[in-house]
Amino acid sequence: MLIGEQFVFLHVPKAAGKSLTRYMIEAWPGPIDGWVSKGQLAELRTVARQDVCLEVSSGHEGMRRAQIVLNERGKRVQDMRAVFVCVRNPYDMVVSTYFFMRRTFEHNRDRRNFQLANALEFEEFCEQYEPRAMEAWLTLNGRALDNLRVLRFESLAQDVAAAAADYGFNPTTLPHLNRTAHGHYASYVRSAACERVIYEKYRYFFDSGLYERYDVG
Repeated sequence: MLIGEQFVFLHVPKAAGKSLTRYMIEAWPGPIDGWVSKGQLAELRTVARQDVCLEVSSGHEGMRRAQIVLNERGKRVQDMRAVFVCVRNPYDMVVSTYFFMRRTFEHNRDRRNFQLANALEFEEFCEQYEPRAMEAWLTLNGRALDNLRVLRFESLAQDVAAAAADYGFNPTTLPHLNRTAHGHYASYVRSAACERVIYEKYRYFFDSGLYERYDVG
């Protein structure tokens, strides 16, 4: 999570969060406060400035946490110029999550979802793992904010460039960090049952019109 004088960025897992965090630090005016993972903190040292203060956290704080921080400063999240959140096709997100957790299991042996990814085939993993509800990043008290600016993983470079133009922050290069190697989600979501499980766990994305359901055929 990043909080500046005018903007907020919330990092949804496996939705270009590391790349966008780096981009926003370079693009926004300061001061900026950030809450990032321990590994990301080391990665960001090359772009940190005197007016950027970073703390170690999970890095995936949601809208409610942003509201709490801003309330402590006498502000409201609704009053910021924009709250940026990147979303990703849920089927692609689950596939990326699965392979990321398998790749990084040795460093996360005590975490249940990582244990499941390491032990199970993809469809079994989908059935058993427990993602955090996407509403945590996209809504506050059950409602989407008027100043929410949704960026799409699938068109991220264009969306970020448009945001920079609309809000007047520095257009800089968007890096591609923390890439997870895997094929197209159609290669893994091969049954109607698997598709249904993903739909139910990411239902907000579909019901709010952000994405359409995949027809397994």
